[in-house]
Amino acid sequence: LRFWKGREMTRVALRELANVAPLEETTGELSQIAEICIRRVFDHWNAEFRKRYGSPSAQFAILALG
Repeated sequence: LRFWKGREMTRVALRELANVAPLEETTGELSQIAEICIRRVFDHWNAEFRKRYGSPSAQFAILALG
């Protein structure tokens, strides 16, 4: 995940530096990268904690602002 994120961030940064994409597209891509990373990390640790401790009695929410 770390390698993929670094590669994607570099790709977006190079497009921004070359003025190839409009700002809205760049910020949208950054949001997508963040969402994918958060989801992957959550899915991994959610499965791990469920294996160790069982299903939680309450729901879980992630709030991300940036």
